[in-house]
Amino acid sequence: MLHDRRIPRTRANIDHLVRDALEGVPVVGALYFVAADWPLFGGAFVTRGVHVLWPKRLAKLLTSTHSDDDGEPVDVPATYARLAAAFPPS
Repeated sequence: MLHDRRIPRTRANIDHLVRDALEGVPVVGALYFVAADWPLFGGAFVTRGVHVLWPKRLAKLLTSTHSDDDGEPVDVPATYARLAAAFPPS
C-alpha cells in the first residue's frame, strides 16, 4: 500500500491519491472501516459514487474492477510503480 505520500513540489502530504496520475485506470472512491460493527447481511452501500464498506468487501471490489478504459486488464504492479513515482514517500 502507498500511505502518506508527498505532493511533488510542496511540503504537504496526501493520504488520498488523485485520478490524473493514473491515466485511464478505473478509479473508484471508497471509504472503509476496519473495526466497524457491520450487520451479518448487507451493510455496504454506495453514496455519490463512493463505496462505504469493510476491508474484505473492499478487496472484492478492487479485484473485480480489473480493466482500464479500453477494456484491457489493469497491470497492477505497473500502476503501483506509477503512483509510487508520482507521489514519493513524505
